This record gives sequence, C-alpha cells and structure tokens, in this order.
Amino acid sequence: MPTRALILAALIALPLPAVAQNARAVHDRAVVLDTHFDTPALFGRAGWDFMQRHSPELDGSQVDYPRMVAGGVDGGVFTIFTAQGPRSVEAHNAARDFAIYRGAEIREMAARHPKQLGLALTADEALALVKQKRRFMIMSMENGYPFALDLSLMKTFLDLGVRMMSPVHTTNNDLADSSTDAKGAEWRGLSPAGRRFVAEANRMGIMVDGSHASDLALDQMIALSRTPVILSHTGSKAVFNHPRNIDDDRLKALAAKGGVIQINAFSGYMIAVP
Repeated sequence: MPTRALILAALIALPLPAVAQNARAVHDRAVVLDTHFDTPALFGRAGWDFMQRHSPELDGSQVDYPRMVAGGVDGGVFTIFTAQGPRSVEAHNAARDFAIYRGAEIREMAARHPKQLGLALTADEALALVKQKRRFMIMSMENGYPFALDLSLMKTFLDLGVRMMSPVHTTNNDLADSSTDAKGAEWRGLSPAGRRFVAEANRMGIMVDGSHASDLALDQMIALSRTPVILSHTGSKAVFNHPRNIDDDRLKALAAKGGVIQINAFSGYMIAVP
C-alpha cells in the first residue's frame, strides 16, 4: 500500500480526538504561512492595533498577531493592495504614492514590534525568524497599477522590500487582462508591458503572482517566466466554476514548471453566494 494511503488508513482508524491531536502535532512541526494577507489595509486605521485580537465580524480583519499565535501561523505575505482606478498619468502617480506609503506602513509595523515580528526579504530570513519565535512578514503587491506606466518603479518597490507582484486585479489595466473584467479581454492576455513585467520580475528575483489574471494572461506568465509562478489566492474551477478560479489543465501546467497554488478562502469564489 502506498505510504500516503497507509497514513490515511492509520488516521481513519484513530478516534477523532487522536486525529485532531496528531494533525496539530504535524501542523506545529511545519512552517506555516498564508500567502495573501489583506490586513495592511487596516494598518492606517485610527485605533486599529495589529497586536490586539480582533473580530472579522466587527472589522473584516483577516488576521492579527494574537490570531497568528493561536492558529500556529509562523508568518505570511502582507500585501500592498492598490485598487484599480483611471489609467491617466496623474492617477498612476497617485497609485504609486499610495503603494509606497502602504509599504512603509508594513515596514513600520515590523519595526515597531521587533520582539514579535520581523520583515523577511529571503526564505532564509523567514526561517531564522521562525527559530526566534517571531512572526515573519513578507511583502507583496496586488495589482501592478502603481508601476504599470513605468516598470523602473519595480526596483523602487523591490528596495522597499516587496518580493512578490501580481500584474492585475479585478479589471483590466495596462499590464494584463483581468479574469473578472465585465468588458472582456483587452490584450488577449498580457500587454507588451505585461510581458516586460514578467521579464523584469525574473531579472530582479521577484516572484510572479498570477492571481486575478485572465486564463490567457496566466498561460503567458507560465510560458514566459523563467521561475515558478505562484497563485497566492486562487481556487479550482473543478470545485466551483468561477472566472477567478482555474481549470485542471492550467493547474497541471502551473505545477509542471514548479508553480504552486494557494487556495482562496473568500466565500464568493468557493460557493454560490446569494
């Protein structure tokens, strides 16, 4: 019998409390992270404290330090999310400034609580923080809007600490088509600038995140990227047929080049929501 089957059979044979205990033991031995925390959107809210426990029912928060400790979460990817807006030069400049400020807030959070948190720029730094019993913070960018008209700004965000970037969010932009834009495809995947974005990310050592991108844009990212592509918060169309999710063939193509998918916990992408 295959090893995984033996483990499964052994777990099935255990009483439920023993299964829970064994699962927690496995969990505690692993380095556990979430690859997409939207929580930095709350860092600038007056009176909101990441070091205090919050209720998602009251403030919509995904995580805070006490919940990370209670859940055995060693760290995560804290995102600089910039909502897509007008595609004028002025609007892009405002998005750039907003994203730099949000990145500074993430860095400030880590600096303000050095005994509990630490900014990780490499995998080794993240593992070192785990050994120190501190929670690691990796920075990402959701939506390439802040640098879409000037890819040299990617270096600015790299220097700020960003290690993962996605080109697009819920509507098309100057880099790529979105999976959920009601207007449909504009570029048939990546724009010329979007293709250069992938090349620049590879050159700089930035992980390419295909979450929110259209199917064709994801295909092109996987084909063009010289390093594995991540889907930091996506789902399977075989489980729930939603444009934000991807089909099995693309999952296999992603895996064939070393990529990984992390399942989105947003209910609207998992089940039919009234």
